[in-house]
Amino acid sequence: ALDLNGAVDDLAATSKRFTCAESLDLVHRLRRESDAVGIGVGTALRDDPSLTVRRVPLEGKQPLRVVWDNSLRTPDSSLLSSDEYETQFFCTESTSAAVAGRTRCRGKFVRGVRSLGAEGLREALAYLK
Repeated sequence: ALDLNGAVDDLAATSKRFTCAESLDLVHRLRRESDAVGIGVGTALRDDPSLTVRRVPLEGKQPLRVVWDNSLRTPDSSLLSSDEYETQFFCTESTSAAVAGRTRCRGKFVRGVRSLGAEGLREALAYLK
């Protein structure tokens, strides 16, 4: 959703919702029809979203949640890290190697890619197939 100034977030000290109920229902219908929902680490840190289908009936399982987090800054206490739903965190290969052998994100799947630009996106999408 965009505000009247065309911004998604005004970067105020606290995050606030400016979306109407109808728009929220639409977002949840779109999630319900999706295989995966993806966000960047900035959204994960600022909003602590669940990215689950809640406002509309769900038949089947929740969509896969994908977080682009090049240095794995998403806290273990976040909803994406600590709930029972499937989440894949994509980070750089060097970050992935640095956390190898450590419990990270409460068993959520961490995948290292060469970069998180256009090249990394292609690689990450191949992992999701």
